[in-house]
Amino acid sequence: MPHNSNSIYVDCAKWDATEKFSARFLVLIQMYKDTFGVESIPEDGQIWTLCGSQFRQGKEIFGELAHLLSENMIQQCQYFGIDRELSIIERNKKIWPGANWIHGDFLEMMENAVMDGNFNPSIINYDGVMQPINSSVYLKKILNLIDYNVSGELMLVANYVLTNPYLCNSERLKFTVHDILSELNKVYLMPKHWTVYPKSFAYKHSRANMGIIVFIKEKHEKIDIVANYTVGHQAT
Repeated sequence: MPHNSNSIYVDCAKWDATEKFSARFLVLIQMYKDTFGVESIPEDGQIWTLCGSQFRQGKEIFGELAHLLSENMIQQCQYFGIDRELSIIERNKKIWPGANWIHGDFLEMMENAVMDGNFNPSIINYDGVMQPINSSVYLKKILNLIDYNVSGELMLVANYVLTNPYLCNSERLKFTVHDILSELNKVYLMPKHWTVYPKSFAYKHSRANMGIIVFIKEKHEKIDIVANYTVGHQAT
């Protein structure tokens, strides 16, 4: 039987794996609470995320939404989960009908919410699956969307693939967390309302080495540009 990567992504993705659970707790949950000195996002706040499946082979798993709810970070109605795979959105909706499940491109769906007047993120979780060179252009567009449409404070989490699991012996396709910012620097001048969290995070998920960079945005009205920025030491 031929390998079907889409079927694996829909029905067998390891969104409840120990490494994903740990990364989610350290970054989405604990870092947000520590940074803003709160136990949950504001009552009128939202989390926008690349959701993936909240199930495996039709059965509910302890995925991202269940984890956030168990930590009292959000209410169901504050969760906006986006995925390109329609079957994932339809099944997630049956499991968690009180959340917002949206089929489409991550950036485009957030742009639509801006146009509809329903975009007030406290957390944006760009759980990407691209390597730094390609992903940074997409991340720049997300940052620009926030710069011009969100005046309040928020946390943006950007997840990258550092080592291609299928070409792991290629030095050309191996990156570090510092390469993430280096690539982003080439396409985006960061306004002063952004701070790069001084620790980056690395973990292994399935066969891929992953890296996470966290951006903290202060409240802002005008846009002041910072010429350059770096990140501190790496945590694993």
